[in-house]
Amino acid sequence: MKRPTSGEPWTLLIPKNTGVGGVVGGGQGARGLLNHAVLGYVVNPSNPPPTPPITLAGTPLLFTTDRDGVLVNGVRVVGKEYKFSDGVVYILESPLPIVEATNNNNNKNNKNASPTQTPTQPETSTVTTTRVPPLTHRFSRFKSSRGGGDVRRPDPNTRSSRLASRPVLQPVLGDEPLTLAEADGFQETEFPGETVAGSGSGAPFEELEGSAVPPVREDQPFLQSFLSYMEEGTADEGAEFLHHFKNANITHRFRGTGRYTALVPSDAAFYSYYPIDWGFNPFLVQNFTRDVLADHFIRGNINLADLPSLAELTTLGGKTIKFTRKRNKLLANGVEVTLESEVPLSRGRVYTINQLLFVDNDRVFELQAQYGDLETAPLLGNPWPASQFLSHLLGWTEEEPRTSHFAEYLNLTNLAYLVPGHDENLDPLKYTAFIPTDEAVRGYLYADAPDPFLLDMTLRNHLVLGHLVPGRLYNTHLTSGTTLTSLDNTTLIVTHDKDGEVLVGGARVLGKQTFLYNLGNVFLIDHILGITDQDILKTINKYPSQPFSGSIQEGEKGTIFPQVDAPEPVPAPTTLPPQRPTTTTTTRPTLPHQPLTFPPTPTTSTTTTPPPPSPTSPRIRFETRTEISISRRVNDGALEPLDNSS
Repeated sequence: MKRPTSGEPWTLLIPKNTGVGGVVGGGQGARGLLNHAVLGYVVNPSNPPPTPPITLAGTPLLFTTDRDGVLVNGVRVVGKEYKFSDGVVYILESPLPIVEATNNNNNKNNKNASPTQTPTQPETSTVTTTRVPPLTHRFSRFKSSRGGGDVRRPDPNTRSSRLASRPVLQPVLGDEPLTLAEADGFQETEFPGETVAGSGSGAPFEELEGSAVPPVREDQPFLQSFLSYMEEGTADEGAEFLHHFKNANITHRFRGTGRYTALVPSDAAFYSYYPIDWGFNPFLVQNFTRDVLADHFIRGNINLADLPSLAELTTLGGKTIKFTRKRNKLLANGVEVTLESEVPLSRGRVYTINQLLFVDNDRVFELQAQYGDLETAPLLGNPWPASQFLSHLLGWTEEEPRTSHFAEYLNLTNLAYLVPGHDENLDPLKYTAFIPTDEAVRGYLYADAPDPFLLDMTLRNHLVLGHLVPGRLYNTHLTSGTTLTSLDNTTLIVTHDKDGEVLVGGARVLGKQTFLYNLGNVFLIDHILGITDQDILKTINKYPSQPFSGSIQEGEKGTIFPQVDAPEPVPAPTTLPPQRPTTTTTTRPTLPHQPLTFPPTPTTSTTTTPPPPSPTSPRIRFETRTEISISRRVNDGALEPLDNSS
């Protein structure tokens, strides 16, 4: 081939001012300028030469047209042309890429070939040495003609010619590529003017245009390329997304030959839903997390910069994302897509967004009500820091109007050392509480007799421990025949009656479980477990000093609130002399329902008595307690004092 000289016809392709930096910069230098000059041709885009002209940098030029105008290697020609006597100048929207295309056989046979040009039959190449400017990289790979010789380009102006010579077809959307068909000519992904499925409005858009990024090899699945990119740490955002993606196990939804576009939320998007110290983390719900992650992958390798307004695309999870434009910004369901963050991958690409899709506070509140057992409990400093379950159970029973009696008994106990929050390996321990209602407790109390659970600490501890079971149980666990063991070693057998009601130790379970944060669950029952009427009678008769008439025998149970006869009316005297008020003494003192208090230890220092609280001073419900284990559990649930000598 004769080396071209300055006297030959020429064609200049000059980028606009906004794209000049990509020609002289980016490592291209003078070669980038030569890549926009052609000698030997005055190219007419509407009737290009049969053999694609080659720039002085060795890049073959492919001219195509669509309804919006002329494209050269995918870069749009803008403005009007400037003709001269021996050449022509065209203005481009952005710079042309430099394509490395070599043919060793032709170079050997043609010693006079120009060092700046490459043969017209380039070999297939999927790797480039420079960053490719916008609207170009789908034309940067060419396929050799099987018959050898010059590579011919059919007339792009006729639809029949394009269909007849259609080369290898790589679809934009879908999980699998279409059937491959080779023909003489260049490899092309998409023809201008064709509508891409899934674009919503039906307007055509180019699938691989508009990104100043290099072409990538497509010799590996998208998922492998995506994970490699995220794990390399080159992404500024996406650490939280990658963390949840690895734990969600949704890789089976991706096909090896499928093409996908990922919208990766920023780390701050996840942080906005994380609890700080305690609270509900929605991403602990596995099904929810899997669906959210899948809905951030779009089926198809889509260039979002070219999407028409109101386009709708389908996610991997089956939901629809509606894209709109507002003030030159692309919004996906109202969330801004950072187009500048585009990174091409094998069989796809990835973008960054600043919020999560399909997640809002209303959805999180619904999950919290449904999965309250995943909510982290706030740390309570009293009454029992070593047993967060008991501390929160006390607060729950006090707020529940049907469990005031059990709350009073629990408040008088000191059993935190038997209900720890962690085992020896610091693994958290969970519990289940079966709480009798107030009506069930009243059925065990006698008229004109003190409350035995307030009188005797052993009976009270037996009551509390007998209603606590190790492990967190749900309704599904209460199957007929299941055997449970309470903390005082009482065996509880689960049965079902003819109506399908669940009974635990003979007590009917009232409704479903209530989540006590992530510490355990609570059930309401209509009967007291592990305590008989004989236990109640023994306790009452053990305290004869308590004011009530005679001893109580089994079967003498009366109402908890005995009837009191109204006093006969006494006529008031006409005159009353001044008298000092007298204190009326009843035959039965008030029951000791308040926590026991102990006198302070005498000290040598002089202390002053604090002033009484004002009516507006807050009430302190609990006292500071020192928990010292001086007893141990035995098989029957009683507490046996330890021998100090041992």
